[in-house]
Amino acid sequence: MPKTREQKATEIQILEQMLDGKAVVLTQYSGLSVREIDELRAAVREIGGSYRVVKTSLLGKVLKERGIDVPAELLTIQLGVVSSMQDEVEPNRVAVEFAKSHEALGVLGAVIEGAFVGQAFVKKLAALPGREELYAQAVGSIKAPITGFVNVLGGNLRGLVSVLHQYAAAKQ
Repeated sequence: MPKTREQKATEIQILEQMLDGKAVVLTQYSGLSVREIDELRAAVREIGGSYRVVKTSLLGKVLKERGIDVPAELLTIQLGVVSSMQDEVEPNRVAVEFAKSHEALGVLGAVIEGAFVGQAFVKKLAALPGREELYAQAVGSIKAPITGFVNVLGGNLRGLVSVLHQYAAAKQ
């Protein structure tokens, strides 16, 4: 049954909100069962995102209004959209990891910061460490020189204590 004008307007508003997010990953979902799509939705919800099966003509209209060039062949297949308002990397990681375990899901590309990027770039983003891991690496990099400096200062004190201990032992 065709969608009414009001339903299409609502769908366009939802797509515009999704495209306002940090990352939008385009996926081909044909061949996935409803249960598998629900699994993907649950995985995306865990990272604070959403997954939606979209009508390609409406998605094409919204992308055109925003000046985002997407290959025309992408708008002729069944598309699902993974989006996140919080993170650029996590939606890519979830989509790529899910595609590894479910061959029917195809990751086709993404819209990041208002520009379309291809499948290869999405896979590179998915390989990046997560936000928390990057924070931990940054803190470790900042902490390493300070820790080394404290150990050097502590080494001098340990040496002094050792000399005094040996001196005291020699006096007895």
